[in-house]
Amino acid sequence: MKRSRFKNKASKEFSKQFRETSSSVAESGPRAALYKAEMGRQHKRMTQMQQSAYSKNSSQKNIFASSGLRRSPKLIASLMVVGCLLLSGIFLYPVAKQYYLTVRHYDQLEAEFIAVQNHNQTIKDQVDALSTDEGIEDLARKEFGWVKEGEQGGTVSGLENDTSQMSNTQNTSAGKVEAPQAWYTAFFDVIFGVK
Repeated sequence: MKRSRFKNKASKEFSKQFRETSSSVAESGPRAALYKAEMGRQHKRMTQMQQSAYSKNSSQKNIFASSGLRRSPKLIASLMVVGCLLLSGIFLYPVAKQYYLTVRHYDQLEAEFIAVQNHNQTIKDQVDALSTDEGIEDLARKEFGWVKEGEQGGTVSGLENDTSQMSNTQNTSAGKVEAPQAWYTAFFDVIFGVK
């Protein structure tokens, strides 16, 4: 019964609005209920609340627009990218510094290792030379001025001393050999504070 009553009411409203006779409504069969575009109390109240919220937002937008604080989306995106890069740089700086110091330490150890290998090779060459009779005789002539029977010894002055052999025979200690300089070391030494 309620259904038929609502259906009749809707048909009457349709007839009033579009000025049709009730007989034509009955002949055409069931119709969808059409109403005038009028708002009820709740709709009006909701509309007023939306308009007041919109007016507040528009006044805030006008404040931002008048003060020059309105930003374009590209500018905001670029500022966000720059901010992310700065934050990642701040967080990654200690890790990068530790990595760079490790690389520099490894380069220094490698240079020391090469110097120790050269030193060992020099000592090995000296041992090989001293293991022969000619080598022992040569060392005795240089160091002690030894001469054989029938030979005469002489001293020559004014010649420069050969100090390269002396430096090769000295011990190589840790920290004396500096790491080789690469193209990037001057730049990164300043950034990471390496002395």
